[in-house]
Order: sequence, then structure tokens, then C-alpha cells
Amino acid sequence: MAVNTKASAEKVPEPVTPTAPAQDKEEFCVYLGPPIRGVLQHGQIFTCTRRKAKNQLADVIAKHPKVASLLISNLTLVHDRVKAKTPGNALYNTYQQLRTELIKAESMKGAS
Repeated sequence: MAVNTKASAEKVPEPVTPTAPAQDKEEFCVYLGPPIRGVLQHGQIFTCTRRKAKNQLADVIAKHPKVASLLISNLTLVHDRVKAKTPGNALYNTYQQLRTELIKAESMKGAS
């Protein structure tokens, strides 16, 4: 009995391994802190990585270091957006502390 060597000699295509989904790459970040008049708005989108956004906001971060903690990467945005509104976690506390700090700074300007 003859074995069909032609069929066994054909290469079986290797399964294609999917590339990493786009969500595994940091593509943008969002500011989830309170608005800073003339500088930042809640929900402001930066079309760069978190590191580059921090560099762009270096002056603001120098005055208000908590701003850096409230720049959220697209990789964690879904969960962090909820955390920023939920009492009892670091993002919420940071938001509230920065908000209080900004209110005090604004009232100091108004008193002068």
C-alpha cells in the first residue's frame, strides 16, 4: 500500500498568534482631578503617555504635586474613574485634598 507523501510534505500553516491588543499600550491619559482655572479641566485628555503629560505640566505639578497622581493612563482609566468618585481610597482622597488646596489658594488670591 502506497503512502501519500504529497499530503504529508505540505506544510500546515502555523496558527497566527494575535498581537497584543491596543489596550495593552499606553496611548493617552486623562486628568481626573478638580479643575484648575485657566490650566486644567476635569476630564482633560492628553494624547501622549502619562510621563510626557507630566513633563508638559511640570509648572503646575511644581505648585500642586497631587496633580501628577490624578493623571490617569488609558490602561487604568475604567477603574480609576470610579475610584476617584468613591470615598475611602487614595484617588478620592487625593482629589479631595487637591480640591481643598485649590479652594484655599483661590480664597487667598481673593483676599489680597
